[in-house]
Amino acid sequence: MNIQQLETFYWITRLGTFAAAGEYLHTSQANVSSRIRELESELDVLLFECIGRTVALTLSSA
Repeated sequence: MNIQQLETFYWITRLGTFAAAGEYLHTSQANVSSRIRELESELDVLLFECIGRTVALTLSSA
């Protein structure tokens, strides 16, 4: 886990889309997706649920 992954996670939750987070962070949507995929892999959890073009945090079962 690194600060870029956490920052990306934060901005996706604030802005609602991977594209908007990428624009805000001055990086590509593909890079945003990669960061989140890596974070999800490290945490072994699905963080977002796609709802059309927007995303929502997944509900935890813990």
